[in-house]
This record gives sequence, C-alpha cells and structure tokens, in this order.
Amino acid sequence: MTTTHICICGGGSLAHVCAGVLASRPDTQVNILTRHPQDWAERITVTDPDGRIYEGAPATVSADAREALQGCTLVLLCLPGFAIRETLERIRPHIGPAVAVGSIVSSTGFFFAAHSVLDADTPLFGFQRVPYIARTGEYGRSALLLGYKPELAVAIEHTPDAEALRALLEKLWSTPTRLLGSHYEASLTNSNPILHTGRLYTLWSQWHGEVSERPILFYREWTDDASRLLLDMDAEFMQLLQVLPVGKHAIPSLLDYYECSDAESLTRNLQPHSRPDETGGRRMGARLCQPILHRGFSLRSAPHRRHSPASPRRNTHPEPRLRLGDENDPRSREDPCLQG
Repeated sequence: MTTTHICICGGGSLAHVCAGVLASRPDTQVNILTRHPQDWAERITVTDPDGRIYEGAPATVSADAREALQGCTLVLLCLPGFAIRETLERIRPHIGPAVAVGSIVSSTGFFFAAHSVLDADTPLFGFQRVPYIARTGEYGRSALLLGYKPELAVAIEHTPDAEALRALLEKLWSTPTRLLGSHYEASLTNSNPILHTGRLYTLWSQWHGEVSERPILFYREWTDDASRLLLDMDAEFMQLLQVLPVGKHAIPSLLDYYECSDAESLTRNLQPHSRPDETGGRRMGARLCQPILHRGFSLRSAPHRRHSPASPRRNTHPEPRLRLGDENDPRSREDPCLQG
C-alpha cells in the first residue's frame, strides 16, 4: 500500500476537519504546519451530521515549515486569503522536487499568489469550492463536519500527469472530482466573495450609526432583499465569465448551484434549518449540507465506527485547550457557513 504524505498548513475549521478525516485513512500520513502546535492533542476527532466519527493522529504538528514539510508529497493550504502569500514564502525553501502545492479553496487568490512566489515548475492544484462545511469543536482536538459536497472540482497546473493527481485527490476525499479547464475556473467564484458582500450591503447600506440591541444573525435572518441583490451580482458575474477563458458550464449560476428558482427559494435554502442536529449544531440549508452517496457506500448507512491511522505522532506537547464558545478564544467565533 502506497502512503500519501500530506502537510496541512493552517489551524482553522477546514484544517481541523481535513486533518482528522485524512489522518484516519490508513494510507495517508498527515503533518500540520500551525502557529499553535502546543495547542494540538495527539489525536483529532471529527464527527459528521450522521454521527460518523473520523479519528486520526497527525504524525507531526509544528510551527517550523522545514519540519512540517519533511517527506511530504502534497502540501494543502487551509488558510484565509490574506495568509496565503506569506505562507507560500515560508514554505518555498522546503518544497521538494515534484511536490504538489494546493489550496482547499482557490477563490481567495491562491493561484495568483503561487504564480508569483513559487518556482514556475511547481505542481499546483486548487479546489473550486471547499469539500466540507466545517467548524472547529475544541481547538486542536475536535471538529464538526457539518456537510459534504456531492462533487468536487479542481484546477491542476504544471504537472505532466494531471489525471493522476486528480485521481489521488478524489481518493483522499472520497468524493467524485472533476478536472477544470483552467485555474480561472477555480479562482473566480460566485460563492463567498459576493454572498458575504451582498448580505452585508443589505444589512448596513441604510445604517446611520445606530447600535443594535442584539447580535444580527447572518444566515438565520437572511432576507429576500439579500437574495435579490445576490442574484443581481451573480448575473453580472456570469456576464464577466463570457469574456474570460472559462468553460461555459464550469461555474454554475447560484440558482443552478443551490437548486432554486427565484430569490424567495434561495432565501429558504440559505437559512439554516431550525432543528438541532445530533452533534449539537444546526443543519444548514439543503444544498449547503446534504448527505451524499460516495463511491461504494452511503454515509447514511455507513456504520458509526472510529477510524485510526497506522502511523504514530511525533508531537507530544499537549496543553490546556479552550472550548468552543469560550469568549476568550477568537478561534471559536466561526460561522460554519463561512466555510462553504
């Protein structure tokens, strides 16, 4: 059995979920590059909406790029856009020959930064959308996988065998994965960049300095006005794609992606369901969080068992952890939908 050795850069929700899920595979060894290695436990537990538990032990958790990348054949950035260039500059001296560097989502500038920072022959890959709806549970110890995507799309560059890398990513994430025609099809998106700005505009365009008496719920109080503005922005976005090197059907419209017919149905889809799920969280809209049929098994019918990796972990410095919801831990203040 060939082992894939992957370094995950980052410590946010997606880094937690990807680390736990990938480390639970017997054919995968996971290292983590993070600013807070002392806060990570020896094992990471990830729970999905149906109660399935993934459990894995990273081999190395380190703040040192050289140590974290040692022996890795894949590097995966799970980072906000502002941290991508800085991280690429940190890891560049330690990227070995033929090591593929990628991003869990490409719409925050990954390919543009990679083109300017990394060597021209560095293999690159980037997902069009994140594979999971993710939320950190207890930092460095647990996370919630709130939803799977039924299909993934990835852009791949600078490798003689893009199909082999695509197939490897499909295997690692156990999700059908299609190859995009160019990095523009992964870099340009009508997801978060316009979804967040459209919603914020409807919230604050008529604001005159008043102080809200309570927190405003971003998704639960999503409005039809926000959906109408979002669809107008999407229509403009789709017009721009017509003059760029992007395949006709590479990026679906928001109505197609969320399987809606109008602004009102989009609102219903974006608002979280009110019923608490088994993990103590909330189920997201139907298109954001839906069980899917993976190759060979259904997640609804899969047994609820723990998965343990075969490789040991070298980092042995556990520290007290802050729990989700601790007001003193800014890492816990995350909206799960922001990862979608």
